[in-house]
Amino acid sequence: MYGKHALPYDITSDDVHISLASDGQSLRYERTYLAGHFEKLTVTDFDERTMTHTKYYEDKTHSAILLGGSEVVIHPIEPLNKPVPIADHLEIACNHHVLIMPKSTERIFLTFPIEIGVFVPYRKREKLIDVITFARQKYTLYGPLNLGVVCRYWESDVHRNVPAVDPYVEGVIELALRNDTNEIQEISKVVFSAVGMKIFFDSSLVAMRGSMKILSKSIAETQLREDPLRSGMQKAIEYYQGKNIPMVSNKMVMEWGL
Repeated sequence: MYGKHALPYDITSDDVHISLASDGQSLRYERTYLAGHFEKLTVTDFDERTMTHTKYYEDKTHSAILLGGSEVVIHPIEPLNKPVPIADHLEIACNHHVLIMPKSTERIFLTFPIEIGVFVPYRKREKLIDVITFARQKYTLYGPLNLGVVCRYWESDVHRNVPAVDPYVEGVIELALRNDTNEIQEISKVVFSAVGMKIFFDSSLVAMRGSMKILSKSIAETQLREDPLRSGMQKAIEYYQGKNIPMVSNKMVMEWGL
């Protein structure tokens, strides 16, 4: 699915149908979630103050008429757009806590959720026309209510090598750990800023590389790198709008616990 696709393009999986076809003098893009997957994408939010539930639904179908051009580009993008773009951070919770020795460095691999962007290219710019997801959306608050940050939430097993994953559902992040303290430290989560997300992909893997520098029992600094996990990977289109805001750092200081 990833890559540049010219007319005609038609693909159907167990979860979605995507097509790009001629419609007179224009092109018609269509995407339809199939019934079983569409039901998984419903997100329910409970407001304790009003005791009400709010459900956020994906659009089961989406279409667009292209009055020019002859192709679309499909790339993995930052997982911060569905069901609505409310977060600027990604929190990955480890299913098993990680212990790292004093004054040491280690490397682990975690997974992260993927969203798929459909773009119309024009010269060196691209226009996003659709976002597809095969991963359930969940959000959390990292930190206290008055100071914390809203994060896209994801749970991951901890791996010592690159795990086998479905490249349309989840990617792999290589995380370089560095414990600068004189004590054994325990890690249960890692939080990244969306500003630093550099996603790379090939035919079988979507990946990022990052680092986590542990400064104390409750404070760490995270950052994402700008190089691919392995040779031959293509850099994905950077869609997150906050990347172009001046003076916004691509580092994240985790000051409310590890």
